[in-house]
Amino acid sequence: VELTVSDRDNTAQAKTYKLSYPNGQTDKLELDYHQKLTIKFQIKDKQSDEFVRVQQAFLRFT
Repeated sequence: VELTVSDRDNTAQAKTYKLSYPNGQTDKLELDYHQKLTIKFQIKDKQSDEFVRVQQAFLRFT
């Protein structure tokens, strides 16, 4: 999983956090309406051990 926090107009350097499941982000992220959060992840099938393309995915922020 890769989290990227960047400005809407991309003027400032983006900050990227790399996470490994099941460990989450330990630092608290604070964003305002001038910033955007991009999340990249891949889903792997347990049986075939291959990456799959899903139609819909849900993320939980806690």
